[in-house]
Amino acid sequence: GLTRMHTLNVRENPQLTALPANVFADTPNLELLSLSENAIAALPATVFSRLGKLKSLWLHGNALTTLPVDVFAGKNKLTTLTLRGNPLASFPVGAFNGLTPGVTQVDGFVQPAPPSGLQLAPSGAGGLRAAWDEVSGAHYQVRWKPLGADAFAPGDAHASSGASYTITGLATGATYEVHVASVPGTPTAGSVFAVWASSVARGGPPAAPGAPQSVQVRAENPRELSVSWAAPASDGGDPVVTYRLRWKAAEAAAYAPADRAAVNADTLAYAISGLADGGAYEVQVAAENAAIVGAYSAAVRGTVFALPDPPRDVLVTSKAARRLTVAWKQPAADGGTPVTSYHLRWKPLAEAAYAP
Repeated sequence: GLTRMHTLNVRENPQLTALPANVFADTPNLELLSLSENAIAALPATVFSRLGKLKSLWLHGNALTTLPVDVFAGKNKLTTLTLRGNPLASFPVGAFNGLTPGVTQVDGFVQPAPPSGLQLAPSGAGGLRAAWDEVSGAHYQVRWKPLGADAFAPGDAHASSGASYTITGLATGATYEVHVASVPGTPTAGSVFAVWASSVARGGPPAAPGAPQSVQVRAENPRELSVSWAAPASDGGDPVVTYRLRWKAAEAAAYAPADRAAVNADTLAYAISGLADGGAYEVQVAAENAAIVGAYSAAVRGTVFALPDPPRDVLVTSKAARRLTVAWKQPAADGGTPVTSYHLRWKPLAEAAYAP
């Protein structure tokens, strides 16, 4: 019966313009199939799905303008594929999915070498940049899937003319499997093609880092608050590059855009200046890695030093020629921190202002 057939030659028939999707359903043991020199204009995506033992497939001399995605899927034993003499304008991404490195020639042309040196690096929130070594004369196809997924989604593939591509819209903290293959830019008669026997790398965009720990706010200088913190427990899978601070008056409802600052990751302290004397403020700190800003820490409150009251009971006496003695009592309030010094100024009575 048909199930025992190993070779099928259907060629040189200009009336053959199309193939039913299930035409080879009863010939699962075919090893050589010749469909050359007909007038086939299109292939159903599943037309070869039952031919898992196929070793040679001749499609040259037809009217094919494109190839369906995954049309050769599962052809693990295929070693020869002919496509010359078809008006193919381009190969869509995924057209050769499922072929193996066993396919080394198409119409006598050696396929491009697979790219090497594939590396992945974070690129913004939910992004991965794939870069690889240039292959002379080749363009590339990139595809990706979550690590452990059974198959690549049709939308998760892209063509690239250069030796890099940035994948976006990925889940932060997840791990992905990325493949890159060499392909020709515009195939011609007898043109080479590539299969997904290419460079493979695994990685994923980092998650957000945790909130900085042990945030402290102290009043150490007038009109300033000194903030310090420790690194977060987790950097999200990528080193922290920046710490971001924001602050507001304790009674304010929201943080103003202007009341923010950023420092390098090797700095774990910052002095907020220009604050109101005696004002109470709330301060938060967040860590940022190459991809994303993490959550802010819980708000920590600090109060700026207030100005001390004027000294009391100032008394000026003259006990010697050309000399005045000044005495006073401590101010009633020191503004929240001990008085460390007193500043005096004087002028002749007739002068309008104090000289520096």
